[in-house]
Amino acid sequence: MISSSSKAQENINRIMELFQHIQAEIEKDKNVDLVIELLKQQEPEFRSIAYEATAMELAIQDLANGISLDKWYTLLEKSKEHDVHVHVGLGWALAKLQISPSKYIESLRPLLKWRVVDGMGYYFGLFNRRRTLIQCEFPELLEENAKAPFDQGVGRSIWYISKADPEQVTAYINNFSEGRHSNLWKGLGIAVTYVGGCTNEKLKLIYEAAGEHQKYLVCGATLACRARVFSKTDNESSSKVIQAWSNMNAEEACQLSIDKETDLEGEEGMEYEQWIQRIADSLKTRIK
Repeated sequence: MISSSSKAQENINRIMELFQHIQAEIEKDKNVDLVIELLKQQEPEFRSIAYEATAMELAIQDLANGISLDKWYTLLEKSKEHDVHVHVGLGWALAKLQISPSKYIESLRPLLKWRVVDGMGYYFGLFNRRRTLIQCEFPELLEENAKAPFDQGVGRSIWYISKADPEQVTAYINNFSEGRHSNLWKGLGIAVTYVGGCTNEKLKLIYEAAGEHQKYLVCGATLACRARVFSKTDNESSSKVIQAWSNMNAEEACQLSIDKETDLEGEEGMEYEQWIQRIADSLKTRIK
């Protein structure tokens, strides 16, 4: 029988192997329509990861030829159910090429454009570990208003770097200043929920470790459930996490995120952060 820690690590390994496999395939075939047919053949549980890897590779190809993102936009148009991961993949490309996202995200949808920066945070956490997780640096190529989504991505990377170990997670997060913790826990919530593989005992340890940031941890789980429901890849593991931390299942969490979209208003450029805050505040009566 697979233990909870090894099951979570097994899923992490599957995700990373799938990402690398798709990268290699896209390097060989640059036709977007043929690429999408390949993506549809991937296992449903982590199919969105294949779209993320594809988005990264196509964006790198686009950026190598100039500043337009023709192939990336074609993928986005034909893969709307995986739009979160397609935006994250663009963030991987920009981070790898050390390019500021400012001019590339300004025309994107308000609730999705900051997932590009999330992807950059995830990339920096994985591949610039010393500067990002140890020295807690914020990249110079990002503007001040990108801190929250960047830290969300860093939080996601911490789950992978920590190999699903709650003690290591806590140690990494506590290395950052207190003001950054809520977004790091939010990102962690996304990763734990999407990856799956944890027992209720381990989920309880993570929830307790989040302390005063529990509503942000569950907010992250809500975002992961939303992405799974939208991409029609919802699974028992996602529902297990959200139900361990709240009184919602995956569909209810997704609906909550949709309900909080209806009154989007306020300062331009802050729509995503305000939406997140509304979700988090509404979770006060829903978390355990």
